Amino acid sequence: MEQTLFKLAAGNGLWASLYVFLFIYVLYDSRHREKKYQETISENQSVIKNLTEKFGIVDNIQQDVHEIKAVLRS
Repeated sequence: MEQTLFKLAAGNGLWASLYVFLFIYVLYDSRHREKKYQETISENQSVIKNLTEKFGIVDNIQQDVHEIKAVLRS
């Protein structure tokens, strides 16, 4: 595909060549950006999972404290 675009651009002059170069550059840059974006999402999902687990532990501790208070008051 790229070879065909380059041949077409060469036949149509400098502006066509610059356009094709810019088009291909944008495609590669978009792929790179999307890959980094997906990695960031994956990292964020890991952080959210860890925080959810820790929140569950804190919730359990809070319930235990309430039970201890109830026992001490009676």
